[in-house]
Amino acid sequence: MPDLPWNDALDAELNTSDLACALEAEFDVPFQRVMENATDFLHLPVVHRTTMPVRPPLKNFECHVEGVHVRVRGEMTGVRGTMHLVAPFVMLNTFGEKIRFLAIATPIDATHTWLYARYVQDFVTLPLLGRAETWLTGMFDYRLLQTLQDAPVWRSQQYEDPGVLKPCHLLHGDAGVAAYFQLHERLLREGHEASHRIHREEPADALLAR
Repeated sequence: MPDLPWNDALDAELNTSDLACALEAEFDVPFQRVMENATDFLHLPVVHRTTMPVRPPLKNFECHVEGVHVRVRGEMTGVRGTMHLVAPFVMLNTFGEKIRFLAIATPIDATHTWLYARYVQDFVTLPLLGRAETWLTGMFDYRLLQTLQDAPVWRSQQYEDPGVLKPCHLLHGDAGVAAYFQLHERLLREGHEASHRIHREEPADALLAR
C-alpha cells in the first residue's frame, strides 16, 4: 500500500487544536467536481456572492505545482486565502489568518462522493466558546456554502466525462483547476501503467484459480 498523503508539514499547516470540529456528508456529484472546487478562487464571488464578503478583482494570484501538491494563493476584498490540494483527495484551505480547514473527498461511485471536513479557528480560544465558534464556522461552510450553494452548481456540471476539461472556459485565476485536472490525468495514467506492469510480471500459475 502507498503511504498516506499526510506528513508533519501538513499537520503543522493545519495546526489543529482541541477546539476543532469535524463534519461529513455524501453528495450526489462526481468526485472531480468536488476536487476542482478546492483550488477555484473565482467561484467565491459568484457562487457565494450572497454569503461571503469577497468581490473581484482577484489580486496577487499565484499557482504552484510540485509533485502531487497544487498550491494557489490570492486576495479578494482584502481577504487573503490559500488553497492547498494534495492529490488525489486531500484539500487544506486557509482564509484570512484565523480559519483553516482540512477536507478529504472519496468517490463512492461515478456519481457520488463522500466528503469529510475538519475545521479550525483561532478567533475564540476559550474552551467552551471556542468549540461553539468552530462548530458554527463548520456549519456555515458545510451546510450553507457547500450544501446549498456549491452542490447545486456541481450537479449542473454533468459532463460526459467528468475528468475532461474541454467543456470548460478557463481564466487566469483557474490555473489551479487546470493543474488539478492535469495531475488527475497523470495519476490515472500512471496507475493504469503500474497495474498492467504488475499483471505482465506476475507468474502464469499465480493467475490460476485456487
